[in-house]
Amino acid sequence: MNASAPPRRFIFHDARGRRWKIVRLIAIVVLAAAFASALLFVRSLLQRPALRLPTSVTALRSQLRALQHPPPPPRKFAQRRDSPFPRHTLGAIERERRRSAADARSRPGSFLTLGFLDEEDPVTLASLARAAPHLTHLCARWITLANERLDLVFRVAPETRRLVRQFDLKPIALLTNELDGWRGDLIAALVTGPEERRAAFIERAVRLAKSGRCEGIAVDFEDVGADYANDFNDFLIRFAARCREERLLFLVCVPVGWDALVFDLDLLVEHADFLIAILCNENSRHDPPGPLASQPWFERWLHRMLEFGRPGRWIVTLGNFGCDWPVRGPVGREISFAEAMSLVDRVEPVEVEWNTPESNPTFSYAKDEEQHTVWFLDAATAFNQARAARAAGAAGLGVWKLGCEDPLIWAALDLARRRSPRAEDWAPLARMEFPEHITHTGEGEILRIHPENAPGLRAFDLLPSGQARTHYLDAPRSVEVEHRGAVLPNWVALTFDDGPDRKWTPRILEILKEEGIHATFFIVGSAAEKNPDLVARIVREGHEIGIHTYTHPDLSETPRVQLDLELNATQRLIEALTGRSTTLFRPPYAADSRPQTMAEIRPILRAQELGYLTLCENIDSRDWERPGAEEILRRIKEFRANGSVVLLHDGGGDRSQTVEALRPMIRWLRASHHRPVRFVTASELAGVSRDQAMPLVQNAERGTIRTTTFGLSVMHGFIELLSAFLIVATLFVVLRAGFIAALAIRQSRQPDPPIPSKLPPISILLAAYNEERVIEAAVRSALDAGYPGPIEVIVVDDGSHDATAAVVRSAFKEDARVRLISQPNAGKAGALRAACAASRHEILVTLDADTRVGRGALSRLVAALLADPDAGAVSGNARVGNRRCRLAKFQAIEYTAGFNLDRRAFALLNCITVVPGAIGAYRRAAIAMAGEFSADTLAEDTDLTMQIRKDGWRIAYAPRAFGWTECPETARDLLKQRARWAFGTLQCLWKHRDALFNPRAGTLGWVAMPNLWFFQILLGATAPIVDLLVLLAFLTGGRALVLGFLLIFLASDVFLAGLALKLDGEPLRRALWVLPQRALYRPLLCVVVWGAFRRALRGAFVSWGKLPRKASVGDEVHLI
Repeated sequence: MNASAPPRRFIFHDARGRRWKIVRLIAIVVLAAAFASALLFVRSLLQRPALRLPTSVTALRSQLRALQHPPPPPRKFAQRRDSPFPRHTLGAIERERRRSAADARSRPGSFLTLGFLDEEDPVTLASLARAAPHLTHLCARWITLANERLDLVFRVAPETRRLVRQFDLKPIALLTNELDGWRGDLIAALVTGPEERRAAFIERAVRLAKSGRCEGIAVDFEDVGADYANDFNDFLIRFAARCREERLLFLVCVPVGWDALVFDLDLLVEHADFLIAILCNENSRHDPPGPLASQPWFERWLHRMLEFGRPGRWIVTLGNFGCDWPVRGPVGREISFAEAMSLVDRVEPVEVEWNTPESNPTFSYAKDEEQHTVWFLDAATAFNQARAARAAGAAGLGVWKLGCEDPLIWAALDLARRRSPRAEDWAPLARMEFPEHITHTGEGEILRIHPENAPGLRAFDLLPSGQARTHYLDAPRSVEVEHRGAVLPNWVALTFDDGPDRKWTPRILEILKEEGIHATFFIVGSAAEKNPDLVARIVREGHEIGIHTYTHPDLSETPRVQLDLELNATQRLIEALTGRSTTLFRPPYAADSRPQTMAEIRPILRAQELGYLTLCENIDSRDWERPGAEEILRRIKEFRANGSVVLLHDGGGDRSQTVEALRPMIRWLRASHHRPVRFVTASELAGVSRDQAMPLVQNAERGTIRTTTFGLSVMHGFIELLSAFLIVATLFVVLRAGFIAALAIRQSRQPDPPIPSKLPPISILLAAYNEERVIEAAVRSALDAGYPGPIEVIVVDDGSHDATAAVVRSAFKEDARVRLISQPNAGKAGALRAACAASRHEILVTLDADTRVGRGALSRLVAALLADPDAGAVSGNARVGNRRCRLAKFQAIEYTAGFNLDRRAFALLNCITVVPGAIGAYRRAAIAMAGEFSADTLAEDTDLTMQIRKDGWRIAYAPRAFGWTECPETARDLLKQRARWAFGTLQCLWKHRDALFNPRAGTLGWVAMPNLWFFQILLGATAPIVDLLVLLAFLTGGRALVLGFLLIFLASDVFLAGLALKLDGEPLRRALWVLPQRALYRPLLCVVVWGAFRRALRGAFVSWGKLPRKASVGDEVHLI
C-alpha cells in the first residue's frame, strides 16, 4: 500500500541523506584503490618475464648436411633371409596363382584392406581418421597379455571405437606374446603345459573378442622355438577351430626368414581363415642399413609364401615407414614417412635416390659429425608391391602401420587396382602437404617446436615393367617436434610433478638427500603458494624447479591468455620465493614426449615463445593411480629401456606409495646398469648450467615480483576464504535440513487441537487498496468457511482509486456481518489499526484482500489459539492458488517446502517469525501488548509476530488452516514483491536486533533470527560468490569437489521439498520443481537482498509497492 508520508520511526530512514553520502564516498575510495591495485596486479601478470636461454638451447635444430657419397650397398637377399621352404614346380604354382587371381576378380568388393593400429602410439589414431574410408578391416592390439600368468585383458580407445562405428570397419583383435619384449618362453609354457591351461587361454581370448564385437582374432606370436613347433601348430589349429565355432575369423601372422620354420603352413592354411605374410622387414633396425622391402625381395617372398594353399587365403602386409641408421651406431630407429620428409627438408641439397634394382628410396646425411643412412617406403613402393600381390591372387593387403605411412598411399593403392594406370593418374600424388601432420625428429625428452608448414613436390615415372618410381623435387615441411636431450644409457633424471605438498614433499626430499641425488620438481603455483618454505627448500638443497602451471588445467583446452597468466603467475611466485627464475616447463596432462595434435602442440609452442624449455618424460610410473609401491617399481623397470626421464608425483593426492617406492627404485636403478648410474637434473639434460636454467632475478624485476606476489596472496586468501565459507555453508545446510526435517516430522505426528462445539466470536480484519477484482471473493470465502460461531468482517478501504468500496457495498449491503470503513490512504499497517479499533471481539483474524479461505480454516485457527492459553497468535497454512504458469508453480513449491515446513518445525520451538498476513489469528491482548500493527517496516506481519514472541507469548501453527493466495505471475511483479519482502525482513531483523543471541528472547534469538540472518540474508547475498567458486573450480580442476557441494545443496532442497509435500498431502513428483526453481531464485534472491542493503544505506522512505491483481485464484480452492 502507499502511504502519504513516512512514519516517524520508519526503520533505516535518513531524512537528511548523510548516511548515503558517507557510504558513497567510502565506496568510491575503496573501489578506486581496488581498481588501481588490480590494474597493477594484472599488468604484472601480463608482463613477460625476461628469460634468456643460451643459444645452444634456443638453436636446437641441428644443422644437417647431405653426404655426397652414395649410401652403403644393400645386403642381398641370399645373404639375409633365404627361404627354408621346399620349392614346388613352377607350373603348378603358376596355375594356382592365376586361378586365385581370377576368383578374386570375380568377387567384386571382396578384396581386403587391413590397417594395423598401435593404440599406444598416439599418432596412429590421427592417421586412422584419414585411413578409415579406405579400409575394410582394422587390426589393433586390443587383447594383450597382462602378466606372466598369461592373463588377458581387452582395451580399446574410445576414439578408435568411434571411428570403427563411423566407417563400418570390421575390427580384428591382434593378440601378441609381447610383454616387456617378445616372450617365446611364455608361449612355450602355454603350448606344452596342461590342456586345461590352453583351453582356458583360448576361451578367454574368444570371449574377449566376442564381447568387444570383433570380427576375428589375429595371432602374432614371435620368438617361438623350433623344439616345440608341433605343440605350437596344434595349439593354433585348436584356436582356429574354437573361433570357427563362435563365427570369428582366425588369422595367423607369418614372418619371413628362418622364423617362419615353426609354422606348419601346409597345415595352417587349411584351418586358418587367412594367413598374413609380413613382407616389410628385409632389414630391421638391428641389421646394417639396407632396403626395408626391396621389390625383388618382396616378390620372391610373396611367391614363396603363396605356394602354400591357395593364394586367396593370404593377406600380404606392405610396409610404409622408414628406418634411420647411424652408420657407427648400435641399432637404427624406425621413423615415419613424414619424419623422413622432415629430414630431407633439413638436408641441403636434397639427394633422395631411388635405388635400383631395390626400388626403395634412400638418402644419407650427417648429424653432429655422425653419418646416417635412411631407407624408407612411400606411395610408389606401395603401388609396386600392391600390383604384385594382386597379380599373385592375394586375398588382400595390409598396411604396417597406421601413423607411419605416406598419407597418399591410399591413392596409390587405388591406382594399383587398375590394369594400366596412366602418367596423368599420378598427378594428384605429386603435391605433398601435411597441414595437420606432426613430425617427430631426434631423440630425447626436451622438445622444441618448429611450426613452419609448407607443401612439397615429387614426380613419378612409370617404368617399362609397369612399376612406378619417385623423384623427390622439394620436400614438404610439416609441424616438427624436435627432440633433444638423449643422454648416455646410464643417465637418469628423476622428476616430480604437482607439488609441493606439505606431507609428501618433505619425505621425498629427505630420501633424495640421504641418497645424494638432485631431482627436478615441476611445481603447481597454487600449491607453492600454500607451501612457500618447501619451494625455498627445494632450491636450497640443490634441486631444480620447473613450472607446471598455476592451477593445473588441461592446456589443450586453455585459451592463450589464460596460458600466459598460468605461466607468468607461477614464474613470479617462484622468483619471489627463491630469488631465481626458471626456464623449465612441463604441461599438465601431457607429459608424454610425443604430442600428436595441434591442440597439444600450441601450449608447448607458446611456452617456447615465452622463453621456456619443455621437458617431458619417457618413463611414466603412473603413480597417481596408486597401484601399490611394487607396481610402481615394476613399471619403472618395464619402461627403463624407453629412456632416462622418470615421472613421479609429490603432490596432488595421496603419494604414500610413491614415497614407499622411491628408495627401492633408486637402488634398483643403481644396480641395473653395468656402468655407475648418474642421476641428473633437467639442466644437465639440456646441456646448460643450473644458473642458466634457473637464472638469478635481476633488480629491475623485483618491483613487479612484489606486486605479483602480493596480488597472488590476496587472491589466494580470498579463494581460501570462499572455500571455507562454502564448506561451512554446506555443513550448515545439511545440519539445518536434518534439524528442520526432524522437527517437522515430530510436529506432524501431533494431533490437531480438537475443535470445540461452541466457538467464540471472531473479527476478520481485511485491508484493501485497489482490490475491486478480488475483494468480493475474499470476503465471501471467509463468510462461507463454515465457522460456527459469530463472525464479523471489517473491510478497510484505504483510499482506493478504483471501485473497491462500491463492490463491497453492492455485494454485502444486506449482510450485517460485513462492515466497510473508508479512510484516506494510511498504508496497510494504518488500515489494519483502523480495522482493529473498529472490531468488537477478542480474537482477530487477518486476511489479505486476495485470500480465499479454505473450508474449516477459521475453526482450526481459533481451535489452535484456544488450546494454548499462552498462545498469542497462530499461523495458518498459506498456499498458492493460481498455479497456472511455471513461475507460479515455482512459488507454490517455495510456500510449501520453505515457509510452511519452517513453520511446522519452528512451532515446536516457539520461534515462528511471521504469522502471514494472508491468514493468521491473534488475541487482542497480544496485539495490544505489542503496540498493535506498526508502520516502522514494510513487513508489518513479521514485525508484529516478533514483538509478540518477545513479549512472552507462544506462536502456534495450524497446518490444515489453508488460505489460498494469489502470487505474482510475471518476473517483474515477483521481483517487486520479493524486494519488499527482503527489505521488510531486514528492517525487522534490525529493529529487533536486541533479541539476537539474547537469553531472554529464547529460541527466537538463538534459532529463528540466526536462521534468517544466515540462510536468507547472508546466503542470498553470496549467491554470486558460490557461482564464482563453481567457475574457478572448473578452471582449476576442482570440479569434483565443488560439484559435490552443489549436489549436497540440491539434494537437501529436494529432500526437504519431498518431505514438505508428503506432510501437506501433495504429489511427491512436484519435489523436482525445486531444481529449476533454484536456478531462477538464486539470482533473484541475490538481487533483492543487495537491493535491500542499498535501500537501507540510502535511508530513503520505501513505499509498500502494491501489485496489480489478476483474480486468478480458482473458485474451487476455498472448498479444500
